[in-house]
Amino acid sequence: MKSQVNNLSNQIISYWNLEKLFPEELSKINSKAQKTVLQEYREKIEAMDLDRPTMTEKEVRKILTKNS
Repeated sequence: MKSQVNNLSNQIISYWNLEKLFPEELSKINSKAQKTVLQEYREKIEAMDLDRPTMTEKEVRKILTKNS
């Protein structure tokens, strides 16, 4: 179970960093602010009845530290 939590935590960190990269690129294409792009896509996630991403890399690293 500990290994699975670590794996899932590392996946969250990877997706969190991926989420940071996409608004940078999309804002170059559509001339919207990065924060606006991120907000719009998070709202789309909520519209799909999924949890809005709120966890930061720092929060996940705390979990990893506690799980070590």
